[in-house]
Amino acid sequence: MGYSTPEPMIFHPKAILIMNDVEINQKNYLSIIQSNRFTEDWTKDIMLFLKDFLNDSSQLELKTSGTTGIPKSNWIAKAKMVYSARLTGSYFVLKSGDLALLTLSSSYIAAKMMIVRALTLGLTLHIVKPSSNPLLETNLPKKIDFAPFVPLQMAKMIDNELSLSRLKKIKKIIVGGGNLNYHLSEKIKQLPNKVYETFGMTETLSHVAVRRINDPQNNSLLFNALPGISFETDNRNCLVIDAPEILAEKLVTNDVIELSSPKSFEWKGRIDNMINSGGIKISPESIEKQLESFINSSFIVGAVPDNQLGEKVVLIIEDLPNNLHLCKLFEKMNEILPKYHVPKAIYAVLELKRNSNGKILRKEILDELDEKSSKYQEIRYLY
Repeated sequence: MGYSTPEPMIFHPKAILIMNDVEINQKNYLSIIQSNRFTEDWTKDIMLFLKDFLNDSSQLELKTSGTTGIPKSNWIAKAKMVYSARLTGSYFVLKSGDLALLTLSSSYIAAKMMIVRALTLGLTLHIVKPSSNPLLETNLPKKIDFAPFVPLQMAKMIDNELSLSRLKKIKKIIVGGGNLNYHLSEKIKQLPNKVYETFGMTETLSHVAVRRINDPQNNSLLFNALPGISFETDNRNCLVIDAPEILAEKLVTNDVIELSSPKSFEWKGRIDNMINSGGIKISPESIEKQLESFINSSFIVGAVPDNQLGEKVVLIIEDLPNNLHLCKLFEKMNEILPKYHVPKAIYAVLELKRNSNGKILRKEILDELDEKSSKYQEIRYLY
């Protein structure tokens, strides 16, 4: 497929991408794409996306991550990606010449859309190799206006003195690709800049709703719709997204929500994670929310088959808690959780399985647990 001079809406004349000290702009992008000068896998992936996005096709193939379902491919109109980029630019007041940072894997929609935002809005985008603490890179600009991160990166950057000082200087930060736990949210609330949690997926071309995490005037858990987007629920209380400029039809999700208005909602969990224990429907995410303030390690709540209950609730915790902590944990769980919501077994593992963005792979962990993997140590059986 050939190349034509891109329209200004596709490649803004002031847009600059900087990767491995190489500047890519509207005038030289074609020669750089054809030069094969980038040899590392992560840089080759970026160049492949640029090649596909800037060719003369009106559509682009996007693959869902598969973290919440079966991976699939969709052909998306590039004009919709440009529209989404402009929507984000308007919401966060991004303008030509602003400096942005990309540290995410280009395998995910968040990274792809960050590149599209730079090309569309005329941003200067510094692209660095994805890592758990990207702010330890030595050649970063001192002034950064906008950057997306995943929760794992935020946790690592906040816990390092050098990266924390750099993190505080980024004007606006968006965090997505995984759920924020209580401890990380509390640390983010101490940051002086503006930090937002996002809600979205590949099908919606990144985020369709955001909430400010560290707003001193408002501790709301509500996600608020971007302009032109509205929400409703189906008969399962699952989110239905109406984004006519992005989606051909309303998108029915498996995200259980509490709808506050057509423009805002509180996320409760995934219906496909729902546990049926003795006929009682239990949301593991709701249990996690109640436990996370006094469990310092990463953990998940899930279910394994049980002869009596059908499914029994279990707690899988990263690292081995000491006996004193366990006693307090048992006591607290029985104090705050309904009887049938209390985990019937607790397992410890050295490290919970995660994807490249640091998101815990709940289904794979539970599948391994069901197969009696030796790496999961049962530390207490509660009934």
